[in-house]
Amino acid sequence: CYDKYLKADYKEAVVSAGHPEWELPDDAGQYNDVPESSGFFKSNGTYVTEKGKFFLTWYSNKLLNHGDQILDEANKAFLGSKIKLAIKVSGIHWWYKVENHAAELTAGYYNLNDRDGYRPIARMLSRHHA
Repeated sequence: CYDKYLKADYKEAVVSAGHPEWELPDDAGQYNDVPESSGFFKSNGTYVTEKGKFFLTWYSNKLLNHGDQILDEANKAFLGSKIKLAIKVSGIHWWYKVENHAAELTAGYYNLNDRDGYRPIARMLSRHHA
């Protein structure tokens, strides 16, 4: 379910990181699967490996960069006006108390027990005064 542009971007990122052998995850399950039934989200699954952490960082950064680009354009469009941008960040709470935080990770919020996935979003919004 990855488009050709994301595939090319990921390939460039893994090559730059010194891991040209890494591919996009193919073990995250299907639409109606529960997280523990997939290789990616099971206990000690792919998401906790070096490759999984790299993917999750890359994926989260893609979404943060997209937000940056959208807000840059919005701020340009409203430059000089009294309009203040307001943003709604969805709270992704499904499976929040499960170690893998699968719903948040799938949404691009790289939030685990030892990692705050919401702070980078807040920082990005703050840079744009949103």
